[in-house]
Amino acid sequence: MRAKAALPELEKLLAEDSEDRVRRAAAYAFLNLDPDGFRSRLSASQNDRVSIICLEILARQEREKALPELERLIRSASAPVRLAALAELGSIGGSEAVGILFRLVEETRLDSRLQVEALVRLGELAELDAVERLTKLAEKESDPSTRRLILDTAGRIEKRTNPDRAR
Repeated sequence: MRAKAALPELEKLLAEDSEDRVRRAAAYAFLNLDPDGFRSRLSASQNDRVSIICLEILARQEREKALPELERLIRSASAPVRLAALAELGSIGGSEAVGILFRLVEETRLDSRLQVEALVRLGELAELDAVERLTKLAEKESDPSTRRLILDTAGRIEKRTNPDRAR
């Protein structure tokens, strides 16, 4: 109970301290003391630096449990926060992260920079079974440069997962 009394000071450090290492320590403590409050703080933050530190701590501490929050941030936050959330998604990996990356690539209204980053992460994480899905996606794509990027990603996956069959 006494530890929860530290939450206001942790929030103040997180919001106001000039040193990222102090902000990270405050975020780590905050997450461990009040996970729901931490998520609320992350959702409500107007400070990109604070949001990025919080999402990094969340991803590193909760791994797969952080994926829904990371996907939400990718879809709604500012550009620097979206890119940081995408990077953390890539560092977690796994089939659920690959599924999120595919959803991002398939969204035509998505920022093209995010689509490119999602494709890069897919190239690093996806397995051979993703090649067919990417090939079908490329067939439907009307933009030639996006189509080429999708096919390049499929080629990187194929080369990484099955060097004997690489294009």
